[in-house]
Amino acid sequence: KNPTSMPEITKADAERMISREGPYFIGMRREVFPNAHQFRSHEKIDPELLRTFLVTVKAWRVLCFDTESDGKLLYKVGPDKGKPGRIPVIFGNPDGQVLVFHDARQTPQELIDICADFAYVKIQSGIENDIRHLKTNGFPYIRNAVDLQTLLLIANPTSDQCGIEAATRYVWEPIDGEPLRTKWSFKFNPQYVVEKMEKECLRHSVQDVVVPYTIMLKVALEITKLHQTDAYKNIFPALNEAMEICMSKSPANFRNEN
Repeated sequence: KNPTSMPEITKADAERMISREGPYFIGMRREVFPNAHQFRSHEKIDPELLRTFLVTVKAWRVLCFDTESDGKLLYKVGPDKGKPGRIPVIFGNPDGQVLVFHDARQTPQELIDICADFAYVKIQSGIENDIRHLKTNGFPYIRNAVDLQTLLLIANPTSDQCGIEAATRYVWEPIDGEPLRTKWSFKFNPQYVVEKMEKECLRHSVQDVVVPYTIMLKVALEITKLHQTDAYKNIFPALNEAMEICMSKSPANFRNEN
C-alpha cells in the first residue's frame, strides 16, 4: 500500500475516538441507533447513503462485518424463496455507521467487491464463521481476513481470553462491574424472521461491527507506546502493519510455542 494514502490518525485523535464519548462506545441503555440503517429482503439501499458509508471505508481500507442467525431463516425473495438459508449481514465503518442487509444476497455489489479486494482488510471476531455463511449467500470471495481475536493477542499476548467481550473490556474499564456488551440471545430470532432488529437485538449487532474499530486503535496505541512517539504522530502505519501480520492467522498461531 502507498503510505501517503493512509489516514492521519494521531495518538490524541485515537484516544478521543476510543473514549466513552467517542463514536464506538455503545452504552447498554441505548435503544435508538440513528446511524444504523436496515434493509429488508425486498429493499435497496439509497446510492447516496452507500457512497457516504464507503468514504471512511475507502480511506482506512478496512471493513468490519458480522452475520446473524444459523442459516435456517427462510428466503423471502428469489431465488430459493421459501427455502432455508437466508443470512443477515451487518457492516460497520470507521465513522460508526452501520448497514444491515437482512438477506446477504441483496448486499450492493460495491460492498461485495470490497470483500473480495486484496487492498482492503476485513475484520471480525471469529471471522471464519461469517465467511462460511457469506460464501453461500452471494459472496464468492472474502480476502485479507483478520480475526479480531488474533489482533488483540498482538497487544495482549499473555491473555487466555481474546473474544469480543474480552476485547471490549480491554478498551473500556467497567465501572462498578457494569456489563459492556449485549450478549446474543435466542429471543432475537423473531426479529431476524420479520427483518426488523430493535433495541437489544440491534444494539448487539451494532456493537459487533463498531467495537472492532476501537480495538484496532487501542492496539495501535499500545504499539506506538513502545516507540515513545509524540501525541501528534500518525499511528495508522502501526495499525496497518499489525493487521498485515494478522491476516489469515488464528489466535492459535500466536500461542504456538514453536
